[in-house]
Amino acid sequence: MQNPYQLTNKCIFITGAASGIGRATALLCAGLGAKVIITDLNETTLLKTYELLEGEGHKYALADLTKEEDLIGLIDELPILDGFVSNAGIIKTILTQLGEKSDVEKILSINTIAPIHLT
Repeated sequence: MQNPYQLTNKCIFITGAASGIGRATALLCAGLGAKVIITDLNETTLLKTYELLEGEGHKYALADLTKEEDLIGLIDELPILDGFVSNAGIIKTILTQLGEKSDVEKILSINTIAPIHLT
């Protein structure tokens, strides 16, 4: 029986790929035959993910998705994609009435605005 989840000759872009779910997703996609492009802001752990990828033709890019210049740089360099996994995100528990505007802006920047721009 043929594997219905084969990703051979597909190009998948994954944010937040340095650890956790992002790393697991990158490894799975590469294992299913995809060429993956991974990004994160932590160079050490992103390179570790990159080294663990099966197959060839993968790429990585350091980027802070809260910075407009990094977002634009990623968008300009991406090839035509077959899939996009928006995994980068942050959680910060704050009381609404005590939270700083900058906290809310950072959370929205990475969790909402970056995925919209990248899509």
